Amino acid sequence: MSANKGNGNLPAGVLTLVLGICLIITILVSSLIMLGYYYRMEHVRYDTMRQLRDNLYSAQTYVQAYASSMSYSQKTSLDLWEKGIDSVHIGKQFWGLWDIFDVVAVKGQQSDTLLFSLGFLPDTLGQSVLYVADDRRPISIAGESRIVGTAYLPLSGIKSTYINQEGYSGDKLVYGDSKVSGAEMPPIQTARLPLLEQALRGEMEVLFPFMDSLSSSWRVYGRFGVEKGLGSMLVSGEVKHQVYWSDTLLQVSSGTRLTNCLLIAPKVEVFSDVKGDFQILASEGVYIEEDVEMKYPSGIVVLSQSDSSAIKIERASIFGAIILYGPGKELRNKEIHIEEGSLIKGLVFCDGMLDLQANVQGHVSTRKFYLKLRSSIFENHLYNIQLRQDLPKAYLLSDFVGASDKAYVLKYLYK
Repeated sequence: MSANKGNGNLPAGVLTLVLGICLIITILVSSLIMLGYYYRMEHVRYDTMRQLRDNLYSAQTYVQAYASSMSYSQKTSLDLWEKGIDSVHIGKQFWGLWDIFDVVAVKGQQSDTLLFSLGFLPDTLGQSVLYVADDRRPISIAGESRIVGTAYLPLSGIKSTYINQEGYSGDKLVYGDSKVSGAEMPPIQTARLPLLEQALRGEMEVLFPFMDSLSSSWRVYGRFGVEKGLGSMLVSGEVKHQVYWSDTLLQVSSGTRLTNCLLIAPKVEVFSDVKGDFQILASEGVYIEEDVEMKYPSGIVVLSQSDSSAIKIERASIFGAIILYGPGKELRNKEIHIEEGSLIKGLVFCDGMLDLQANVQGHVSTRKFYLKLRSSIFENHLYNIQLRQDLPKAYLLSDFVGASDKAYVLKYLYK
């Protein structure tokens, strides 16, 4: 019989195996504890981020209700739920025809941001298709022209006529309701007008006080030609979130791609094959070459501050707003010319003479139409153009003209 039998001793290999198993179990238990800890932390973080997003959208609802009363010069801070732990800070930034709102939600040590522009549903006038100020002359219509929607016309009404030996082909003069217009143009929103005038004067520090709070991709560029002896400014390449200002001439070269840009100068020229969503603000004139595509929401605004001002559009596509406004009773010195082959969606507001030779989906307001053909010029004549109010229900206007007080998010932006 063996001498080691029943002495209770275990081989060293077994002890090593037991210790290894214990170590593995310890590691597994520790891992489970750490996994539970990190899962809980992640859940807390996710829950906090969800609450921050909820707070951001609560602030968005607040902005939609109180945007007009908010200040451009200082941020609005709100203590949500009045517990001292949930707050939002809202910056209101002028951006041409629209405003941009930069919202920061804070909860404890964490924060989140939301950046968006605000637009407005059309009012009763904005929902109509046509407004022509009453100068005691009727509107004449010929060819394949159509007016589809509610039209505000002079008291003398509308009649069919012949142009180039071509009569009116429709069976109705207006495919919708006809109402009597007034002697004046529809009123503008006077609160935005001084802001647009400040932009033309180059008061960038006043208009863009919160640009530094955005990322480095948001910038304001200014060129003071008279003061520094510099020439015109040329914009080219792929440009996002930029403001360009010149006191002489601003040009956009062919092939440029613009995203959420603001171009400000007395004269602005946009050459062929420029695409994107951008706004133009000028005081003398805007020239848009063929094959330019201004996507929604874009805008062209000329605030006439001289003896003559004009907007000329050559076979371009524009979805947004085209506005010519300014003092002076000499209508022939203020004109918009839109060539045949252009596609216009949105608002056309002409406080002067409108030479419209392209179809419009949306609304047109003008003091007077004039039709410039090779042989003749006709006043208050529509020839082979179609005006239809068939924009999407989600289409939003600037508060400058034709807008109600119902505000919605126009576009979400990125810092």
